[in-house]
Amino acid sequence: MLMDLTCPVEFCGVEVLRDSGGRAQAYLTFLNLTDDTVTELHAMVTMLDAEGVSMGLRPLRYRRLSALPHAQFTLCMVMDDLPFFLDARVTIQRVGFDRGAAWEWDENALMDCTPKLLAPGPQRVALVAIAGPDSVCWPERRRDTWVCVCGRFNQRTWKSCKRCQRDREDTFARYELDNVMALYQQQQNRQILEEREERETELAHRQDTRTRRQEDFVDLWLLMRSRKRVFWMVMTALALIAIGLRAWLK
Repeated sequence: MLMDLTCPVEFCGVEVLRDSGGRAQAYLTFLNLTDDTVTELHAMVTMLDAEGVSMGLRPLRYRRLSALPHAQFTLCMVMDDLPFFLDARVTIQRVGFDRGAAWEWDENALMDCTPKLLAPGPQRVALVAIAGPDSVCWPERRRDTWVCVCGRFNQRTWKSCKRCQRDREDTFARYELDNVMALYQQQQNRQILEEREERETELAHRQDTRTRRQEDFVDLWLLMRSRKRVFWMVMTALALIAIGLRAWLK
């Protein structure tokens, strides 16, 4: 992926959709990397098929934008006269700001900014668990750049990542391979301990509930037994009274 690191806007991705009438439109999402509002964007879109093969180029020019600082914004690309593509590469050529200044690309400043993505596996799982779902590679220092865990290339002098705002020194200190694996193991151990405590708590709760039910059953049984005894005492007394009245009447 060729990129000018000084570009103030970053292309994030594209989604191509069809409406109920079959008309296709592409929605291009960008990230404003600056502290200023973006008001203008010129770009060249390379449309790609499912295999990543170019299906043609399309220049785009957007004016009267209001893309807020350090926020994503999405632009619509009408496809009435274009093939139905699935992915895209975008070269940003000009960015205008509300403060009046503008950035323009320098073809000589383009460089390969393809990160060394981690393959699915234990290391990728550990990195995502510790660094977050946007992490895709180990941080790396190069001659003139450094690569953040989010995959963004940054100039060597930048103290934080232009994309995710992670601090440079903290990134290299926290997300080094051995440290990440150790932190992940600690996280797993805590999770196992918490799950064990939850099971023990649930077991104790069930045992307590069972004990209370047994105690309630015994209390009810004693109450019913007591009521039954009282009932028969009353019935016996009434019978004796009846016998006595019958003898007296004779």
